[in-house]
Amino acid sequence: MSGTTQERTCGLNPVDTVVLAYSAIIFVVIAFLGSKVPRQALHLFLPVGISLFALIMSRWCQPTSPLWVRIVRDWYPVFITPLFYKQLTFLIHSVHPGDMDQVLILLDRRLFSVDPTVWMERVTAPWLTEYFQIVYSTFYFLPLLVGIPIYRTRSRLQFQVAVFAVLVGFYSSYLGYILIPALGPRFTLHSLQSFPLRGIFAFETIHRTLDQIEQVTRDAFPSGHTEVTLILLYLTWRYYRPLLIPMAVISLSLIVSTVYLRYHYAVDVLAGSFLALACIVAARWLESYLLRKGRS
Repeated sequence: MSGTTQERTCGLNPVDTVVLAYSAIIFVVIAFLGSKVPRQALHLFLPVGISLFALIMSRWCQPTSPLWVRIVRDWYPVFITPLFYKQLTFLIHSVHPGDMDQVLILLDRRLFSVDPTVWMERVTAPWLTEYFQIVYSTFYFLPLLVGIPIYRTRSRLQFQVAVFAVLVGFYSSYLGYILIPALGPRFTLHSLQSFPLRGIFAFETIHRTLDQIEQVTRDAFPSGHTEVTLILLYLTWRYYRPLLIPMAVISLSLIVSTVYLRYHYAVDVLAGSFLALACIVAARWLESYLLRKGRS
């Protein structure tokens, strides 16, 4: 990693703090719900195990540690995030047994006077559906696409700020799913759509594969795709501008695809955008704080 400001490898850093804070929240939620959570002991083990791993890495990893240890130390938060996501399948309705889709539908109609997914039928075409489904699926690779260049070219402090922003984005969306569970318009507004979406070659395969991988069907509000994508777009502008133009095209297409493909209500996108702004502000503050701390 290059850069003028280097952080110590050992000791708790802001990223560890985010991981520990989210783990603590999930642990308390599961413990409070008790037998309402299926296989409660197993689900308690996940936040406990991740917390212990974070603490061990923060103490064990030193500037003189082998390269692979330092890489694990820097990147482990990215790879534990899918585990927390998968856990939501068992938590969402244990916390909130009802769905909130009707509230979100009403908000969409109040704000836009239409159901946006139904309105977008007028611009639907197989080639466009194919394009949007492919772009939508790139979301799962974007953190690495943006993170690796930042890791290679910027300081450890700046990489930590980037991971901090992305993690807060993911975890805040997960808490939103728990508090406001919603299936999304592809289920609730299906009867209002004039026709199902059709692609050209890969649409059905990608669509079916994503459904099988994600499984969580109550993750509409807020739009985590919108939130994290906007955070990654900001990080690209902030830390690695050679990637800015293609990232901007992907980001805009991906955000539009969330409504076009009927995964999200428009209000989900608005909520994701506001949360992204909050995460960006927090990241800017953290970077300024760490820089001042490093100079003192």
